[in-house]
Amino acid sequence: MLAASWWAGDKPGDEKLDGACAGLDAMKQACDTGSERRAEAKASPPTVTVVALAFMHESWIEQALKSVVEQVGVQFDIVLVDDCSTDNTFGVAQSALSDADVRVTLLRNEENLGVPRALNRALDYATGDYIALISCDDWWDPGHLAGLVGRLSTEPSSVGMVYGNARLVDVAGHPMGRKVTDPVSAVSFVAPSPGALREVIERKNLVPIATLIRRSVFRVIGSFDPDLWAEEPDIHLRIASRFGIVFEDSTTVNYRQHGRSMSATMTARRVESRCRTYAKWILFDDQVDQAVAARLHQGAQQLYRLGERSAARRYLRLALGLHATPSSVWTAVSIWTHRSPRVVELPDLARKRVRRMVAG
Repeated sequence: MLAASWWAGDKPGDEKLDGACAGLDAMKQACDTGSERRAEAKASPPTVTVVALAFMHESWIEQALKSVVEQVGVQFDIVLVDDCSTDNTFGVAQSALSDADVRVTLLRNEENLGVPRALNRALDYATGDYIALISCDDWWDPGHLAGLVGRLSTEPSSVGMVYGNARLVDVAGHPMGRKVTDPVSAVSFVAPSPGALREVIERKNLVPIATLIRRSVFRVIGSFDPDLWAEEPDIHLRIASRFGIVFEDSTTVNYRQHGRSMSATMTARRVESRCRTYAKWILFDDQVDQAVAARLHQGAQQLYRLGERSAARRYLRLALGLHATPSSVWTAVSIWTHRSPRVVELPDLARKRVRRMVAG
């Protein structure tokens, strides 16, 4: 009788057993639904391809990738490039992305290619309508991608890029109380023009990891310049010469400052790369020439302080040939005579002599 009543469902506590079984069924259904959602997300064409660049970022890459994976409101995939890190950066990345609900492509360079070449390799795998960049020592706030996609998707096709703001954080991730871009002076224009290009050269306050770029833009301007050490400001200037760039006044990027970050290392190689970038725009337009001259003058001063006198003279010659100012002429006197002038103004005759001297 006991066995019969148990199979009949009359055993005391049978309701608890039924409840447990129902709970297991619900868990199985939820797992199946989650798996289906992950499969659907990975199969759906992405709106954005997130290009994540990593190099010796073992300490920070998990936070960076977690901030990407947790973005909502937009379909995206991830293409991560580890540029030959010698620490466990790639291993941490594999672990952090193992259960991601999005399609992931992991690339590992056998040699260090540098930022532009590594980004170009990642672009070969991009499939989204938009490209978002992140360095794996930084991280995004929730809603970062959705905000930029929402803005760029409502702009005319003449706009090729939208960018937001970034807060500076220290090596431990604590806010430093400063932002990269002053919203009042932010560059924003819906169509290219010499004046707009000059603004981009003069202000230089666009942060690569806070940008969203139409993938079709790269078909027009080409990929990142592999001969440069740094990808910006070259890519921003090339976009500005053919498309509009719009500022989205939101701060959803955390830009980490540390000893190995590119923004914190003003090396001669970095300065020279910037000078080469600006020199590309010589004779583009009179307005642009003046802005280029100012940047080359600034670069020449930095190169001279870093001990690169030959490079400093080369770029100062270009600056003086484009647009001579009392400041740039005095820099020429200082560099060519290895001393600092005491007076502030230079007579016209002396200015002409200095220009003749550095042109030789």
